[in-house]
Amino acid sequence: MSSNLKVALYVLWATTLGSACQHDLDVPRPGHDAGPDSADSRPDTAPVDRAVERADSAADMAQPDSAVADLALPDSAALDVAQPDTSPPDLAPPDAVVPDAAPPNKAATGTCSEDNFCWMNPLPQGNHLRGVWAAGASDVFAVGDHGTIIRWDGAAWTGMSSGTAKTLRAVWGSSSTNVCAVGDGGTIVCYDGKAWGVVGSKTTSTLRAIWGSSATDIFAAGSGGAMVHHGGSGFAVQSSTVTKTLHGLWGSGPGDVWAVGDDGTVIQFNGSSWKAPAAKPKTTQHLYAVGGTGPKDVWVGGAWGTVARYTGTWSTPKLLSATIRAIWAAGPSDVLAAGAAGAVYHFNGMAWSAPGAVKTSRDLNGLGGDGKGVYAVGDRGVMARYHGKAWTMLSSEVSAAFLRDVRGSGPNEVMAVGDNGAVLAFDGKAWSKQTSGTTGHLFGVWARGPKSFVAVGKQVAGKATAISYTGSSYGWQGMTVAAGYYDLMEVWGSSPTDLYAVGGTHGSGPPVVLHSKGTSWTQIKNLTGTGMVYNIWGSGPGDIYAAGYKLVLRYNGVSKVWKELTHSIPGNVDGVWGSGPNNVYFLGSQGNIVHFDGKFKWTPMAKPTKEEPREIFGTSHTDAYMVGNKGVVAYFDGKAWNLLNAGTDAHIYGVWGSSATNYFFVGEDGTILHRAGP
Repeated sequence: MSSNLKVALYVLWATTLGSACQHDLDVPRPGHDAGPDSADSRPDTAPVDRAVERADSAADMAQPDSAVADLALPDSAALDVAQPDTSPPDLAPPDAVVPDAAPPNKAATGTCSEDNFCWMNPLPQGNHLRGVWAAGASDVFAVGDHGTIIRWDGAAWTGMSSGTAKTLRAVWGSSSTNVCAVGDGGTIVCYDGKAWGVVGSKTTSTLRAIWGSSATDIFAAGSGGAMVHHGGSGFAVQSSTVTKTLHGLWGSGPGDVWAVGDDGTVIQFNGSSWKAPAAKPKTTQHLYAVGGTGPKDVWVGGAWGTVARYTGTWSTPKLLSATIRAIWAAGPSDVLAAGAAGAVYHFNGMAWSAPGAVKTSRDLNGLGGDGKGVYAVGDRGVMARYHGKAWTMLSSEVSAAFLRDVRGSGPNEVMAVGDNGAVLAFDGKAWSKQTSGTTGHLFGVWARGPKSFVAVGKQVAGKATAISYTGSSYGWQGMTVAAGYYDLMEVWGSSPTDLYAVGGTHGSGPPVVLHSKGTSWTQIKNLTGTGMVYNIWGSGPGDIYAAGYKLVLRYNGVSKVWKELTHSIPGNVDGVWGSGPNNVYFLGSQGNIVHFDGKFKWTPMAKPTKEEPREIFGTSHTDAYMVGNKGVVAYFDGKAWNLLNAGTDAHIYGVWGSSATNYFFVGEDGTILHRAGP
């Protein structure tokens, strides 16, 4: 990844606005994950089987008249006679609203990927940081997920291009012009003062630790007891004599190097070979960290807060209150340990205590000193510096909520919504929290116009969540929703007085579609098909698609009837968006994308990924994005879908743009990215 923290982007002016939809619940859909994975890895999840039952509607209710029913397009896919294609392929969606009558403001952004995706939350970036090393007070390197490398110059953090998208788990250097980082799949990248480059490691095992006594004496260790050594002419495999995963490395010199790992593993290098020391700490807990000040002053730390000290003999292990993942020793009476949930401890030569805590609940994974202070790094880009008395935060975040959707009325008014009633607002300069008045997860949001939004979500106490915003003076207010045990997944409208919300129960029961003329919601009865509806989009008030659990419904404004369409979309339908009535795109499971011509023809497109998609949105038939799990973002230029480097492995659930040069992306753990164009 590459960028400069001090770069601030100007978001360009535009007038088109559409609405697309697809979201997930905290309860998994078939074939989907259940939410954010652990900090260490994001394994694929097995499909969840759910019974699907067909249920009849309880009563008849006529479809509410649309606001512009006489302009409705016929549902030609449900008729025997095909309708002529009279619309241009780049017809703007009908939910377009006129942006603010002012140029876009200047917004603060953090580091950016090589494809120009820039962090807006957290800042300066939000990938997990795994390790940190300092060459001096104004020269610090931190590494982490998705090949992240950032550098501190004493005033700001700057992103660096690592040359890899693999997770980097540790970093060490002999000088500011000789720095190496190690990570997944045996990855080693080294910096020569000008650029980072990939270096051969002779192993495919994940490397989790690195330490050296000089530029020509470097050790790296990792999974399954993997050990490689650089003796001046490249890295070569070395026997560690153990098969347990090794997590930490430290040495007092070339003939005294320690490695620690799973199940209390401790091994020592004597200058010629690795072997178990004569004495080991009395623990079988996983050990994640090792550090010290000399051959007779070595500390280890690990699971359940385990810490032990070697001074010629090992002390009885002590249990602190949190798992220890990093140790830094400035002297025998000045030792720091850090770990789970932002925990930090200090040893003063006599006892451990908790100095001023790092203001975060994120796990801390690395410690590194510069001679004047100590740096701590951790999950979601957390960074702080300790000056001997208190910790100063070097990173910031507006919210850590899982964000599910984003929409705007223009470039200077954007709303993102998410779990536990989270609502974030962007004014063209910065994001801020808003009070939603609900604790229910919010899955969808739609802009009715300037200072006018609607959001929907998970049911609370037997009632689905629907709230509206009409300006800061009034804030968010609840809307009247038909009673019933169902969730609302997405909201869309052809006008402020013609709104639809969709949802249902998870994998069973009839689809749920609600209609509103602006204040309250009425449930549409007698819908055909079975299963939850995840998303909704329309080309106009009389041509609307609702799709979800193996289901596609289409509303015909002439007959005022919703009908189930026979389609060829694989698995669940995770998103729908179009540039016009005859140019509609659907997202299927495992990255499938299917084009529908609005009449009869369903055409599979070459899929850019096998990851689960989450949403699709665009401003024209030559400018659209698909987003999904593990940081997947694909761009459609009118010809083909191409994967882009979003600069993160975080799941991305929502995308919206006011123009081709002003897009927002939201997702896991408060992730907000901005892209200023292709």
